[in-house]
Amino acid sequence: MTRYRTGWWLAVIPLCAIGFLAGLLVADLAALVVLFLLAAGVGALTVLVMPAETATPRRGVLVRSVVRRSLTTGTAAATFASLSFLGLFVWPIVAVIAITSPPAVRWMLRRVLGATPELLSDYELCCAWRASTIALRRVATHQRLTLAGRRQDYLDEMERRNGDGFRAWLDAGLCADEQLERFLVSGGIDE
Repeated sequence: MTRYRTGWWLAVIPLCAIGFLAGLLVADLAALVVLFLLAAGVGALTVLVMPAETATPRRGVLVRSVVRRSLTTGTAAATFASLSFLGLFVWPIVAVIAITSPPAVRWMLRRVLGATPELLSDYELCCAWRASTIALRRVATHQRLTLAGRRQDYLDEMERRNGDGFRAWLDAGLCADEQLERFLVSGGIDE
């Protein structure tokens, strides 16, 4: 998924930059700045208001996620507004960008293939590991074998993505589950 995300950004950034610069010739700059600030605020609120899936993220991870989401939503809104000079032709462009975006593709793959560890972000993988730790204490004996297999898949994926961080986490001891992101997550929550 990392290669796809990189390729998607390499295609979308130049496309949006060209459209944004062309739109600046037509659009009101002050209106674009206000729109950017409003959308950035909404983006920050979505991270702060939406609950984490299974665990509360560390403060540094949360701050990076808020900044990333603010910049992304603000830039997207300003770009969309500056592209409005295209009229109705802007909608197919926005639709293609949205449908092919890495989160949308990840969502579609999860619906088709199920939530395999390979499709989870680093943060989601850490949350899934912690959730499985809690579930291990609560499931019936006959369900533990299935859960143990799932946990093995999580461990294999953690080691594949970040072998050094994985080994450091194991060396930290069994009580390090709450600090798992510190060892394994390379970016923020949205990664």
